[in-house]
Amino acid sequence: MLMLRISRDLLNQKNVVKDKKAKSLSFFCVEGQVFINNEIINELKEVSRLHNDANCRVCLHTSPESLHQDMVILETKASYLRPHKHIYASGETFHLIEGEMAILTFDDKGNIIDSPRLQKGDLYRMTNGVFHALFPLTNYIIYHESKVGPFLGQKDNIYADWSPQNDDLDGIKIYKKNHIEIINRG
Repeated sequence: MLMLRISRDLLNQKNVVKDKKAKSLSFFCVEGQVFINNEIINELKEVSRLHNDANCRVCLHTSPESLHQDMVILETKASYLRPHKHIYASGETFHLIEGEMAILTFDDKGNIIDSPRLQKGDLYRMTNGVFHALFPLTNYIIYHESKVGPFLGQKDNIYADWSPQNDDLDGIKIYKKNHIEIINRG
């Protein structure tokens, strides 16, 4: 069984391979048996800190082609996760490990369908074809995401036309502020 170790497996890329095509700092495990514990979670936080508080992930599967995708993901509060839905995936499960986050699901017009607020240990599963966005409510969140593969990237994503594009910094600021207010009214 592969066990990532605090001996800087992520930083030194032992037992993992860096995904050079990924948008965020990402690593694939080189073997199918993986054990994640608090030491690995702490290393993930350290990797993020060393890369200017970057979002980062450890993919427990060995490649984008894997038919089951399991990831431990760290995202910062500064992140903007544009609302999107998947065409092919059969749904997603989020299990919060650390921090606090909200997951908003929307209808096709941008009306909120569901807005669970997750705390450590909470789990949320959503179906395919639903617009959704994650909102970190603490400085960072760490969660386990599970879904069907293979990873199709932009071929599987439809971004909500009612949401700001990733380069619209003013629009993102307003969007996040408005939705955080909605979450806090909960």
